[in-house]
Amino acid sequence: MLNIDSCAVGEGSWMLSDLQAVDKVKLKIYANSTRRALWYAKLGFHRGSRPPVMSLHSLFGDGGPVPGIDVIIMRVYPILVCITVVSRYV
Repeated sequence: MLNIDSCAVGEGSWMLSDLQAVDKVKLKIYANSTRRALWYAKLGFHRGSRPPVMSLHSLFGDGGPVPGIDVIIMRVYPILVCITVVSRYV
């Protein structure tokens, strides 16, 4: 079983009628928004569920959209230099 957060209908599939779409509809599933479901998860659409939060090392570069990223800020440095440039066009 898979836990799919975001997917899309293939290109051009939305223009077909219901009878024509039986063999031609394709569903795009992205690697970054798909994870294995828990063993006790129920099948079906879950309303109001939060997207799975993932760490950076579990993402793929070409894996599609990311539903959420878990980031921890370890240190914040002060601003040392701030340069403001005002340009005027004559």
